[in-house]
Amino acid sequence: MDPGKNMADDRWKEACEIKENASQDRGVQNTSNIPIKDKNGKLLMSDEEQNNRWIDHFCNILNQPDPPQTYNFDDEREAIGAIYELDVNTDDMGVEETEAAIRSLRNKKAPGLDEIPAELLKEGGRTMVEQLTRLFNGC
Repeated sequence: MDPGKNMADDRWKEACEIKENASQDRGVQNTSNIPIKDKNGKLLMSDEEQNNRWIDHFCNILNQPDPPQTYNFDDEREAIGAIYELDVNTDDMGVEETEAAIRSLRNKKAPGLDEIPAELLKEGGRTMVEQLTRLFNGC
């Protein structure tokens, strides 16, 4: 077996343990079942009630009547032509792009929903960058 791969796997496991310990130290709690309120202000405790409330909420938001007056964007698009068309790169990310993104993260800032601090990502080394690149390209 490749000793470099074992070392990389060990570093990855160590990074995961550091992240887990940091989450426990900060008192991060599982937020999977936070009560929400129904339309009348009553707290909904069960998952089924909460799911039904979310369905109702988004059905009301997304199923609105058409506006009385609409703007015809086709006229404007014809007037300006292809001047403002953007060429967006949708190719897979490269390791260099992932490295640049990690380097641009600011230290000592609150982590995102994944609760992974920037310092941990920066200390993950090449293995972290390669694993993240593979993850990003899989989405």
